[in-house]
Amino acid sequence: FKFNYADVYWNSRLQTEHARLINIFSRSQVIWDMFAGVGPFAVPASKLKDCFVFANDLNPQSHRYLEINRDLNKVSKDKLIAYNMDARAFIRHMLSSSPPPPSSSTSTSTSTPTSTSTPTSTSTPTSSSSSKTGTKDIIIPPSSEVNHIVMNLPASAVEFLDVFKGVTIKSNPTIHCYGFSSSDHPRADMIRQVEEVLGHAPVSPQVFEVRDVAPKKLMMCISFRLPSSSSSSSTTCSSAPATISSPSTTSPSSSSPSSSSSTTSAATEESTSNANRESTKRKLDDDDDGGDR
Repeated sequence: FKFNYADVYWNSRLQTEHARLINIFSRSQVIWDMFAGVGPFAVPASKLKDCFVFANDLNPQSHRYLEINRDLNKVSKDKLIAYNMDARAFIRHMLSSSPPPPSSSTSTSTSTPTSTSTPTSTSTPTSSSSSKTGTKDIIIPPSSEVNHIVMNLPASAVEFLDVFKGVTIKSNPTIHCYGFSSSDHPRADMIRQVEEVLGHAPVSPQVFEVRDVAPKKLMMCISFRLPSSSSSSSTTCSSAPATISSPSTTSPSSSSPSSSSSTTSAATEESTSNANRESTKRKLDDDDDGGDR
């Protein structure tokens, strides 16, 4: 990876977490990366798992290095499409149309759109788009076929979950949202944080402890399913049938626990693990409050 520390954020201590999440992805799945940075998830997912990755970052320098790292790793522009947008606007754009072909301008203005604006592509969206690389046609999958949505901005990613309120996607994707917790029961706390923003309990949540960032402050990752069916008042993205690979053993299950049962289960597990975590707690040199990518 190439980047300038003065322009972007990078934390080498997260390589294990990057590998853990990428290993969950199945080959040729569709990934939306809302806070892609310089590409620590996006580039390996496309290069190693042959995933279609739609990667976004608001920081123009992160977006520039994302494209540089894509090219350095010989990843096709047809398989990793980089956007330079506000994260909520990026999701609204992905939900409102099929992704633009790579031949179009996939980088939008760096100005933050208002809550009512929807960025438009320079091409007319269709149910699926085709791009030719050499002699090989690459079909750009429609929005309804997304399998995973990555939200790696732990200082504020949970707040951006409001863009999914009332939204369903036919492919029933898994959201991987990073956050911080200073609670004595961080797993239950992450479920609570998500529920407060979504307005309902997350579907099939699984919470992972990523690392300590300060005394009594943990970086966490919560993975849960976005519903695939909804009431008539919800926004549904279903422009084409989707095929989802069977989730790995580390992915959330298909059952939908209630808020109370999820929180109780997580709290019980937390009380068991607290003593073990305290005895092995690492002393770190920094407190990564701003972001931990």
